Amino acid sequence: MEIGVFTGFTGSVTCATFDHSEQYLLAGSVDKSAKLWSLKNNKLLVTFRGHIDYINCVQAFYSADKALTGSSDRTFKEWDFNTLKMLRNVIKLIKLLFYSSSIVFLVVTV
Repeated sequence: MEIGVFTGFTGSVTCATFDHSEQYLLAGSVDKSAKLWSLKNNKLLVTFRGHIDYINCVQAFYSADKALTGSSDRTFKEWDFNTLKMLRNVIKLIKLLFYSSSIVFLVVTV
């Protein structure tokens, strides 16, 4: 079993997930950022910033090189692993975010 050390957050890690190909590790933190590492060399690829409160859920899409981050700021953001940029910022009052197969479910209040 290989063990990797992934550093860079200035606060506690709140959530983490692997992408569908198991080439990347995505994690979120109380420091309001998400980080994407390559599992090939344990190198930090990018720090995603944009939330104004801590990130409490991250999920990689199984059908594309994209991910979602959900935050206590009651927003979620969609990120692209290829361009390493935010694709979409959705401002909703998020109550629940979970992933099943190829569908992302959001329960929101409007």
